[in-house]
Amino acid sequence: MYLYALSGSSKTGDDLDNRQRIRNAVFLQRELPIRIAQRAVDLESLPYGLARTSPVRRICHIYRGYVEQLTDLKSPSDTKSEEEFTNILKSQVLDRSTIPNSINEGLNSLKDDRREVLTPRSLKMMDQALYAFFLARVGLRFLTEHHIACEPRSRELGVNGGLIDNKCDPVKECETVIESVRESCVEKFGVAPSIELVPIFPNKSRTMTYVPTHLRYMISELLLNSAEATIKHHYVPDDSKPKVGTLNAVKANQSSKLPPIRIIVAVGAEDVSIKIGDQGGGVARSDMDKIWTFAASTLAKEETMKSDAHDNVEQNIRGFGLPLARIYARYFGGELTLKSMEGYGVDTYLHLPVLGTDCENLPDAVENSPGNTDSNENQEGQQSWANLLKKQL
Repeated sequence: MYLYALSGSSKTGDDLDNRQRIRNAVFLQRELPIRIAQRAVDLESLPYGLARTSPVRRICHIYRGYVEQLTDLKSPSDTKSEEEFTNILKSQVLDRSTIPNSINEGLNSLKDDRREVLTPRSLKMMDQALYAFFLARVGLRFLTEHHIACEPRSRELGVNGGLIDNKCDPVKECETVIESVRESCVEKFGVAPSIELVPIFPNKSRTMTYVPTHLRYMISELLLNSAEATIKHHYVPDDSKPKVGTLNAVKANQSSKLPPIRIIVAVGAEDVSIKIGDQGGGVARSDMDKIWTFAASTLAKEETMKSDAHDNVEQNIRGFGLPLARIYARYFGGELTLKSMEGYGVDTYLHLPVLGTDCENLPDAVENSPGNTDSNENQEGQQSWANLLKKQL
């Protein structure tokens, strides 16, 4: 899969060989129904009633429609049929928040008197299932978006020649995200902490081979968490003003200043390390595991409404943002970790390999599935994934 994903990434879209693009489309027309069907099966297999919730069933129905739409197509054989195939892919690419929000909505719907008690063991099993689903979904989206981005007629995703950029500048990407986070905080809270960016180039190299959209997503989630935690820890609502979200600086006599957030970007020979440090109050050690989970993070937000004791947990959990950011980091062999000083702040470390040799980091169920053995047309491979498609979703 990874070799396919890199094909054409060193060329501009206008230089892509049409025959190679058609071959890629033929491969995807076989591959994507398999992966989409697998994801639908994953969702229908979610434990403890989550699979039966309306939001999750709605996503299963959407996935089933995608499978039928792709399998009804004839295999692309020329430029016109390849264009038709690519246009269908464009219509299927939902925004990144639609499916996570639907699953989060499904988790919330379990929180009533009818639900089964979710023990730590059941939460762990549910989280493992969601982790495997989202990790595989990253790969599914990557293959789809990369093919769209390679299209000579389209630059909708902002990257020429595919999603992979062999001259990705992590400092510039951070600068772009910083401005976006500032605007978001000002719009939501009326204020924004200053964000200091410190670049370090020990090997005199500024660039890496990576997927800029993945990098921006991870940095954005981490910075938004730090910024919101900083604001909430150092400011309190001003009840004298009717506007929702207006904040007044009253803590520690700070009338107009928040402690800064500091980003250090070190571009090394083997990996790029990004450290984000804030003074947003930190997280208690007993709550650290909740930050990286899907099911428990949703429950943590519910507990926050009942007790002020978990304020710092809520400040550092924005839906599925942190666990999804870790999945994106691990997808290409990286890692995301967090160190907290309770009462002070959090240091987050993002380590990303300088790509070129690493492959996709996929769950075993995907790595060993028919999707990864169907590169050649053969009866055995087609029969394997056909059985998946027949499963009642």
